[in-house]
Amino acid sequence: MLQLELEMWHWLDYFRLLLVRGAAVNARARKRRRDTALHRASRSGEVEILEMLLDVGDAIYAKASDGNSLMHEACEEGNLQSSQAFTG
Repeated sequence: MLQLELEMWHWLDYFRLLLVRGAAVNARARKRRRDTALHRASRSGEVEILEMLLDVGDAIYAKASDGNSLMHEACEEGNLQSSQAFTG
């Protein structure tokens, strides 16, 4: 359990570093759904990442390739915490 927590902590630190260095947070994936990182975080329930992206990105109203909004993505996957991140 501790190993997993440490691995996740390091992963979040790397993610934070990418954001600080100006990573293109609103870029769309080149494969399949062509979603942004916000869409993936919303669907997967990664609330910490979602909140970091919401703080630096401006694509909160971006639609997924199927027309879903970020809130739709969160609700479709049953991620209550993700959906609450959009409502404050």
